[in-house]
Amino acid sequence: MARYWKFNENSCTFEKCDYQSALRADLPVIMNDDCDLYVVIDNKYRRWPSGDPLTIAGVSFDREEFEG
Repeated sequence: MARYWKFNENSCTFEKCDYQSALRADLPVIMNDDCDLYVVIDNKYRRWPSGDPLTIAGVSFDREEFEG
């Protein structure tokens, strides 16, 4: 089962959300489909490469935070 997190611009964190909230989000979304991680920004999906941090609004996030 896929898991989703949407970016909260007020706290500069990613918060767990459901599929419907992820679809409606105008902000970055992280999707874990149990096989890999994807970052969705402006409705564009891209695979999150292993070992690369993700920087949103000047804050770095590690891939490991969203795995497992």
